Amino acid sequence: MKPEAAGGPYVLVVDGGAAEGKVQAQDVMLGDVWFASGQSNMEFPLKGFDGEPLRNAAAQIAAATDPHVRLLRIEHKSSSIPLRDIDANWTTTTPATAIDFSAIGYFFAREIAAREHVTVGVIDSTWGGTPADSWVSTDAFATDATLAPAIDARARFQQDQTDADLATVAEAPEDAAILASGGKPPPHPWHPPEDAHRPSSLYNAMVAPFTSYGIKSVIHTPEYVQSLHCDIGGS
Repeated sequence: MKPEAAGGPYVLVVDGGAAEGKVQAQDVMLGDVWFASGQSNMEFPLKGFDGEPLRNAAAQIAAATDPHVRLLRIEHKSSSIPLRDIDANWTTTTPATAIDFSAIGYFFAREIAAREHVTVGVIDSTWGGTPADSWVSTDAFATDATLAPAIDARARFQQDQTDADLATVAEAPEDAAILASGGKPPPHPWHPPEDAHRPSSLYNAMVAPFTSYGIKSVIHTPEYVQSLHCDIGGS
């Protein structure tokens, strides 16, 4: 489709002919799309994390109704190969859709939409506690020698993961016994998810589907700069 001036709402009609019929999409807006990604500081939602609330969260969530801000939240997912599509849909901004959305992404979109008088869509593709290596494409690893240390880091992680798996197995019965006696299990060291720490795994599932998608630009956090510059031209 050719670029059009910002505006809407429109009805998009796809006509597949007599055999397929027509499909309509209601409330279609034309505007700017931003890609927001990174670790926990970008993932941090309007409702906050456990023990880490957002200031005035209840009021911000209650006021989160804006037809000129559209949200697309990508669930945590990894893949060994680049994917072409996602299992998610755009939504309008309501308290129900904004509560789990990136707070930075939402506030950014709200401000830009009000300032520029265009509808702004923001894609929340985030996963806290993940390394930048997971967000870099295999093509980037193959063409940029400065990324080679990531492979060494992966080898060390694999060794550490073996110990973490053994620790998790040992912790489970100990915690169960403490709970059975009415006690509270002690906190355990964080064991990061293995699938989110494979080089390129998050790029393949959470970035690759958007590399041919038309976006205005990127909102990223510092640890994510290398990935975006290598793979989708972050600014």
